[in-house]
Amino acid sequence: MVMLAVDSPALCRSVRNDGRDCSAEMATIDRQIDAAYAMQDFVDSQCGGRGLGWYRIVKTPTQARHAIRNGRLAVVLGIETSHLFYCNSTGTCDWRSGLKRYLDRGVRHFFPIHQDDNAFGGASYFQPWIQRQGNWLAIR
Repeated sequence: MVMLAVDSPALCRSVRNDGRDCSAEMATIDRQIDAAYAMQDFVDSQCGGRGLGWYRIVKTPTQARHAIRNGRLAVVLGIETSHLFYCNSTGTCDWRSGLKRYLDRGVRHFFPIHQDDNAFGGASYFQPWIQRQGNWLAIR
């Protein structure tokens, strides 16, 4: 299973949220990745100790095969957000250090372009309820 940590500044701005900064996408992503590890720790604690739970975050195909062979759920961490590593379309970004940071945290699946233009490329707006307004998206 791929567990995507997801954030959308456009959706965040369009609804009443929990008071977070809608432009702090990677902070939201960090909290979700932390929660995935916390879930693994919780499941382990319910199943007899570290490494014994059915929920296993995996970083390699070998780890995934091992988890599956042992009847466990292999979980691949991923990120899907509009401005991965805070790389927006108007400035430069340090994608190399961002990539290293999240690889070190165990993330193996990345959506570099999601819902908005960024330093990696342009997004395709195929949903009629999303429209560009200036430098951001609006939900109708």
